[in-house]
Amino acid sequence: GCAVRFPKVAESVVHVLADFLATDSGMQVIIFVRAIVEQYSDLRAPLLNKLMESMDTVSSNQVLCVCLWILGEYTESADSITEAFDTIVQQAGEPPYITQSKEKEAAEKAASEADAGPKLLTKNV
Repeated sequence: GCAVRFPKVAESVVHVLADFLATDSGMQVIIFVRAIVEQYSDLRAPLLNKLMESMDTVSSNQVLCVCLWILGEYTESADSITEAFDTIVQQAGEPPYITQSKEKEAAEKAASEADAGPKLLTKNV
């Protein structure tokens, strides 16, 4: 739209839209933010700062994944990388970020419960 064609408008539009990351249209907003950050390198720093400020309102895992990708891809200076990492740790907790499937968690739980239970010993005479 208009913001893509007119870079002077893009920054203010993205700042307003960033407030809508937590809504049902959050994925559309973050895809638009990604396009603006990609096209206008001179707007990256203020837009990435706004994105970091808005991350605490994001409730969708998919939107959060795109936010993390944008921060990882376009954060360039050492200070902004540190700030982005601190924001990620604040939102997602300490690394490593490993997800386990529910089946694997259930199997591990069952195995630990079986190990803790009484053992049956049989002897042939």
